[in-house]
Amino acid sequence: MLLGLVLEILLPTEAADLRSKAAREAAEYVLKKFGKEVAEESAESLARKIEVYTAKHGEEFLEAVRKVGPRAFHLAEEAGVHGNQAVKLMARFGDDATVWVLSRPQAAAMFARYGEDAAEALIKHKGIAEPVVEAFGRPAIGALKTVNAQNGRRLAMMLEEGQLAAMGRSPELLDVVAKHGDRAMEFIWRHKGALVVSAGLTAFLANPHCGRSGREARGRGSRKSGARGCSGHELDAGGNRGALLGDGLRRPEIVPEAARWRQPCSGTGWAAP
Repeated sequence: MLLGLVLEILLPTEAADLRSKAAREAAEYVLKKFGKEVAEESAESLARKIEVYTAKHGEEFLEAVRKVGPRAFHLAEEAGVHGNQAVKLMARFGDDATVWVLSRPQAAAMFARYGEDAAEALIKHKGIAEPVVEAFGRPAIGALKTVNAQNGRRLAMMLEEGQLAAMGRSPELLDVVAKHGDRAMEFIWRHKGALVVSAGLTAFLANPHCGRSGREARGRGSRKSGARGCSGHELDAGGNRGALLGDGLRRPEIVPEAARWRQPCSGTGWAAP
């Protein structure tokens, strides 16, 4: 019983000592790395300030202030009720969080509304993601998180040129990209003309796995093509149904060209380009 009482007294004290030590170490690091930005601060006053913010926002603040310096104080306060999330973002992404999210009003609003997923998309696709997220919200975030930089630019171009809006079912299309990533986006980019037409888009959304590449279709004597649904109908660039093609799809998963094989359109793989 006496031992338990002693531990209750000592453990909080030891924990406080550890927090103070961590704050002092962080303050010394910040003074060394960001000296000009904290010229008026002493090590003691900066350490006390760091300790207060760490108590308020959690231990992630120690990492945040090490990565972005004294800006962490201002940005944590500016985020208001989202201060803890802002601190975690700075701790994870450092300067990218401050430059591409927290210091940009529109991006900061998206982060506040959609959370860290939005921040990841904004940081991954620096400077081009904001209009896409503004237009389509969460479906755009999911798509942008899964595609590479080139396909992120393609999405932004399709938005700017009005192609996404013209398709009319853009959220569903973006959900397909979010699920299947770059291969889906590359197919959409190649066949965006056909997908603008409702018949082409309907066929693709009905079973996106079963898209047939235009190259394969042209090699078999069809018209220049867009997308193909599981019914086997090839869609030309105008979205019109053409001749019934064979029931095979080339599977892209097997890397050696000679080993590639065909199987019925069963929703199990993307068409090769």
